[in-house]
Amino acid sequence: QELTTALEKNPDDAEHYCQRAYAYILLQKYADAVADAKKSLELNPSNAVALLRKGLGEYHIKNYASALEAFREGQRLDTTQEYIQVSFESLQRRRLHNLSGQPVPVLCHPHNVDDTFTIWIKRCEETLNGKKKHIYLIKHLIRYDWYQTESQVIVTIMIKNAQKDDVSVQFSEKEMNASVRLPSGEDYNLKLVLLHSVVPEQSTFKVLSTKV
Repeated sequence: QELTTALEKNPDDAEHYCQRAYAYILLQKYADAVADAKKSLELNPSNAVALLRKGLGEYHIKNYASALEAFREGQRLDTTQEYIQVSFESLQRRRLHNLSGQPVPVLCHPHNVDDTFTIWIKRCEETLNGKKKHIYLIKHLIRYDWYQTESQVIVTIMIKNAQKDDVSVQFSEKEMNASVRLPSGEDYNLKLVLLHSVVPEQSTFKVLSTKV
């Protein structure tokens, strides 16, 4: 509530948007977190922390590709900013050494600031790779039968529990294109080039409990 009040007074404060995005993540309001992180980035595109918040929000609403993109960009910015900070501290130490003639101890050691990004990048990559393998497996488990007579062409797709609203079939004289939204949420697409021409206007399809 305090951050919201502060933003009402100063709607161009990138840091407050970034902080509120973190608060939304803690409250599991991930879509709101993404929206605030995006606003923070509009105001300050080089904010690596805002990219981390955006990535976390996207990940939890299962936008894994967008999350991965945010984490990678955040890691790139974070690493660059750390390099600039370390270079600046090194320059300062050299100047002090030249003035005093004595070596100046390192006051803060560089640390691996991109650990968090690395962890989440790996999670996104593993999730995306697993999803691709899952879709590949499903599509290769689905069979179809196809046979033609002089008067008919019959294609049967062996998909169980498909809903009529999730099935789309387009016919042309020499092709049939079928798209089925599977119960798992993925799309199955089948395109066949027919041996003989058909009449599209007389072509139709049926959705049964075990096949299309």
